Amino acid sequence: MNTAKKSRHKLFLPGQRIVRTVGAVMLCMIVYELRGRRGMPIFALIAAVMCIQPYTKSMMAIARRRVIGTLIGAGWGVCTLLLEQSIRQIPDPDDMIHYLIAALGCGIVIYFTVWLNLAEMAQFAGIVYLIVVITQTGSGNVFLYAYHRIVDTMIGLIIGELVNRVHLPRKHNTDILFASGVTNTIFEEGHKISGYSLIELNRLIEDGCKFTVDTLEAPASVRELLRDVDFRLPIIGMDGAILYDMKERTYLEAVMMDSDLTLKIHDLLEADKVEFFMTTLEHHVLIYRYGELNNDEIRDLFNRKRVSPDRNFAPRLTDVSYMNKTIYFFVLEKAEKVDRAMKEITHAPWADRIRIHVDERHVPEGYRCIRIFPAEATKERMLAKLQEMVGAKETVTFGSYQGRYDVYIEDANKDLMVKELKRRFEPISLKGWRYIIS
Repeated sequence: MNTAKKSRHKLFLPGQRIVRTVGAVMLCMIVYELRGRRGMPIFALIAAVMCIQPYTKSMMAIARRRVIGTLIGAGWGVCTLLLEQSIRQIPDPDDMIHYLIAALGCGIVIYFTVWLNLAEMAQFAGIVYLIVVITQTGSGNVFLYAYHRIVDTMIGLIIGELVNRVHLPRKHNTDILFASGVTNTIFEEGHKISGYSLIELNRLIEDGCKFTVDTLEAPASVRELLRDVDFRLPIIGMDGAILYDMKERTYLEAVMMDSDLTLKIHDLLEADKVEFFMTTLEHHVLIYRYGELNNDEIRDLFNRKRVSPDRNFAPRLTDVSYMNKTIYFFVLEKAEKVDRAMKEITHAPWADRIRIHVDERHVPEGYRCIRIFPAEATKERMLAKLQEMVGAKETVTFGSYQGRYDVYIEDANKDLMVKELKRRFEPISLKGWRYIIS
């Protein structure tokens, strides 16, 4: 338990967001000094810190929304103060009734902003409203006070947006296709992608990095594991058997078995009473076809996976029209049965037409799990096809098996894959001067 606590609270180097926040705060205070200490810098600081974001996408639109939110909040603040002064005949209200009015008014401002279909501005408008209404005590002229608060907030907005846009000069290697494994490469098995890796990965993709994953998993599993990654290139799935567009949910390429080979494997496994799924692609829909599910482990796997909205299951029928649409066989059975079937398969005259992947992850004791692919379904072949598709001059692969990938990731817990991707995609270089301002 102590080890787990240490891992959750381990020290780390500050990222760009922390550094930029510090820089924005310092700049706000410098501007405050240059203005002869006029205004209230805390409001500029609040606005600047809120502007520091991990992504730069649509930055101009975000800045515009914040400006509009500032004006809405300030406008409603002035109206509230004038109305309250008029009704209550108190020049500078500062009591519990005033605070209750402020709370109610904040709700009205947020409601009004959402009603205008400007929901993304509501939070900022509410903050500016409270700044104007709550901190006005002893300020005298309401309009002058609101004006100064708008100026303070706008200074913070401008500084925050400028700091967001400034970067070190980095060269962007957009002519390289980067492909990474998922489990034990981007993150350790049983964990999920870290906040740092997710933010940096999406930022790199936004900046033009040609990134994909090549994995044993099906698209549904990739979607579950990397749901928030902004994939813009197709992924390579099922150990190189498919090329899949995550956004359009379309199979761009699939390597399928010949129907005669599929039938031979099907009949052999049936004869040996080995339980298996046949993964077929029918009308651009991936279907897992199952048999009688006679062993506990494959039945448990079926019951866990069938509830997923991204997976489709159907029984194997006497109609074998899907035999020429099979991508691979997934076998999960008692070890002695699988070993006997593998021996028959490897000695069959058609053995050179298939490739067997032995899966050792999460396999119950006494069981064996294998996947049988057509021989031409490989990650290397599909990666070369994707490279040609995107026009990349070279490829760089990341993985957790030493000697099989260009970059060996020894410890996925330290965000090493994304850090290495960042180093290779955008090395610091004066050639990247045009990327100083994004």
